[in-house]
Amino acid sequence: MTQGTTLDIRTVFPTEGNAHAWHIEAMPYNSERMPSVTDAPPVGQDCYVFGGTRPSPFAESMMLTAYYYLFRRDRVAVKLFVMQGLESASPLTPAIVASIAQCIDNRIDAVQRRGYNG
Repeated sequence: MTQGTTLDIRTVFPTEGNAHAWHIEAMPYNSERMPSVTDAPPVGQDCYVFGGTRPSPFAESMMLTAYYYLFRRDRVAVKLFVMQGLESASPLTPAIVASIAQCIDNRIDAVQRRGYNG
C-alpha cells in the first residue's frame, strides 16, 4: 500500500458489558455509512466490517478503497480504518486489513494477560 491512511482508535471501558453496549450502539456512526462486508475475515469479538470501493467525494472519476474493522476485545472497543493509497500497485482487500486488525487484537490480548487495568 502506497501513501494510504491507517487510523487505529481504541476505547477502554470499565467493564466488558460497557464495551459491548457502546460498540453495538455506536455501530451506525462508526461505520460511516459504508456498506457491510459480509465475507471479511473476523477478528476479535463482535466483529463487523464495512467498506469497499467508491467514488471520491472530491472527484467522482477517482475511486477510493477503504475498510472499517469494528471489533472488541473484552473491555476494549476498536475502530480500525484503512484507505488505499491512490498510487498503490496492488488492491486493498479485507484480508489485508484483517491482518492489521489481528495485530491490534493480539496486542490488546497480550497487555490484558499481563494484568494492565488502565
